[in-house]
Order: sequence, then structure tokens, then C-alpha cells
Amino acid sequence: MNIKNTFLLISSCLVFTISLSVSAKKPSNVVQVDCDKGGRIMQALNNPAEELVIEISGMCEEEVIVNRSNVTFRGTDPLIDGIRPKPGQLLNNALNLFGVHRVNIENLRLTGANVGLGMNNSFAVDIINCRIEGNDSVGVILGSASGANDLVDTLVSNNGSIGVLIANGSDLRPTVVIR
Repeated sequence: MNIKNTFLLISSCLVFTISLSVSAKKPSNVVQVDCDKGGRIMQALNNPAEELVIEISGMCEEEVIVNRSNVTFRGTDPLIDGIRPKPGQLLNNALNLFGVHRVNIENLRLTGANVGLGMNNSFAVDIINCRIEGNDSVGVILGSASGANDLVDTLVSNNGSIGVLIANGSDLRPTVVIR
């Protein structure tokens, strides 16, 4: 083998090795959380991906506190996939958004909490095909300058005395579908 061929072979190997090491360090933006096998949404939120998708299966028993933007929480069936806090947790809310934007909540059930979904200083939130039900006080609270872009195909029922509470300069733009 001559020097030119040896150089080309070594260069090709280096480029291949460098590209493998760079791609190995890049985090996946999709994280699977199997709640029935002990998976935790709060742990998945530690993923450093800029736009994170958390795919949830089963019913997670934890209070989820979100203070990062660009997150999608996605189940496959709102009858079986969702979030409910364990009794005695800090806020006793299922899903809490604090100072975030561009958050999607899809195909999930938020239940068994004081408040199913609480939002503060958060905007550009989409709630699609969810069931927010069976919470002791309120289904959804939009407080302190929060805004939900869409509330689509979502059932809010059997939540204490209030289904959706909009306060302190917040705003909700539900998509109404007449069938």
C-alpha cells in the first residue's frame, strides 16, 4: 500500500470515528416513560434535548413540576395513560407548569389531585385529547399571566367545584368543534 492510500484510509477512519463520537453524545429528544415499570416523568425532564418529547405509558404516580420549555407530554390513550400525584406531595397537583412556553399535553389523564393542571407565567400551551377529571378542587388553573393556545377534544369533568379557572390576566382560546 502506498502512502497516498494509507493516508486516505487513516483519514476515512478518523472521520468515521469522530462522527460516531459526536452522534453518541447527542441526547435523543424522545424519552419513553413506562409508569407501570417504575419510570418517572421528573427524571425524563432532566434530558438536555432542546425540544423534548416524553412518551408516557401507564399511570404515573408523581407530582410533575415543569420549569423548562419546549416539552411535549404524550400518552397513547387518555383512559390508561396519565399522571396522578401520590398523597401528601408538595402541591398535590398532577402537572404544574411554571414560567414555560411551547408545552403540549396530549392523550393523557390528569386525575386524583387537588388540581389536575396548574399553570403560572406560562404560555403557548396546547392541551389535546386529554381527560382532566376527578380532581378535588379544580381541573385546570391558568393563573398569573398564563395562556393556553388550544383546548381540543379534552374532557374536563368531576373536578371539585371548578372545571377551569382563569385568573390574573390569563387567557384560554379553546377550539370549539360542533358536530
